[in-house]
Amino acid sequence: MVTDNTARTNLTTEAYCWYNNISTTYKKTYGALYNWYAVETGKLAPMGWHVPTDAEWDTFQNYLIANGYNYDGSLDSNKIVKTVASSKSWSLPSSKIYGSLKSGAICNNANTNNKSGFSAISGKYCEWNGYF
Repeated sequence: MVTDNTARTNLTTEAYCWYNNISTTYKKTYGALYNWYAVETGKLAPMGWHVPTDAEWDTFQNYLIANGYNYDGSLDSNKIVKTVASSKSWSLPSSKIYGSLKSGAICNNANTNNKSGFSAISGKYCEWNGYF
């Protein structure tokens, strides 16, 4: 586990951390935040599972779109973010750019979220510069 922002930014080996370096608050719900070197080891998923490739995510996305899982029911373009999102743990950021999303914003909506059963939760991340 790496807690120093500068060290985390300069790593060339696998590592992980907890959001804001606080495992007691974030571990159970969100798990660890891994860098790309850790993902490339192929050891993050339980036995018999793996971290999906870009091609596998594309297949998943295309399946959802083609089968009417866009939030508006359309069969073209990618509007699947709500259908894979849990119906809780999301909130609309106050940033002005989100005003343009309108009906495409995730938020907590039992009518549009999680239609696919994927149930992704709003997670955390660490930016390239090491800050959360």
